[in-house]
Amino acid sequence: MHQFFVPYIDDNNLISLPDSEVKHFNVLRLTEKDDLFITDGKGTRCKVKVKENSKRQVILEVLDKEILIKPSKEITIAIAPTKGNERFEWFLEKAVEIGVTRIIPFYSEFSERKKINPGRIQKIMVAALKQSMGSFLPEVERITPFSKLIDLGGDSTTDSFMAHCRKKNLPLLKKKDLNKKSVCVMIGPEGGFSDKEIMIATKNDWQEISLGQSRLRTETAGIAAALTIKIVRE
Repeated sequence: MHQFFVPYIDDNNLISLPDSEVKHFNVLRLTEKDDLFITDGKGTRCKVKVKENSKRQVILEVLDKEILIKPSKEITIAIAPTKGNERFEWFLEKAVEIGVTRIIPFYSEFSERKKINPGRIQKIMVAALKQSMGSFLPEVERITPFSKLIDLGGDSTTDSFMAHCRKKNLPLLKKKDLNKKSVCVMIGPEGGFSDKEIMIATKNDWQEISLGQSRLRTETAGIAAALTIKIVRE
């Protein structure tokens, strides 16, 4: 079973694969006997079959279309990109598989990285969506400074949490009420948050929480938070 990404799926019965997907299709050497699906990452998923196939173009015929409803409860992970690209990309891949709704990259006092590559991020997430047979891509915001991120703490529809290890006996995320429409967890850089940042966040309605006794790397903490929310809700 294989899935391909088509950014825009209209009502036509025949759909042409984007050039980037044609190359992948040809490498797999697929035929009409294979189960094939396409998705736009916005909830539309179609079962298709090969109508025409050449090295430069693949035309697919839609056999069945399903329009899925986006989950009513959102998971947002605000995370400081890691110094090493591969670690942040691992987080993006797993976030797609888990079903994270929104990702907010940010930088703070101890951040070692303040720039991201939107094109590369999209490529990583699309690959994860195809592999996991998912139908929704997370929304990824532009990288933002900590000073603007904390403004989200006053949103009445969102429970906002800041995960850190600078204090002992913080309440565990899994013990919190995570059933609000939207839950956002902030994960700091490798150097963590400064005392000043923690103070500012709590004054802006961010709740301090722990993800457990272990000291987790940034990307691991992001996935641990997302999985905790998902499991508690289920």
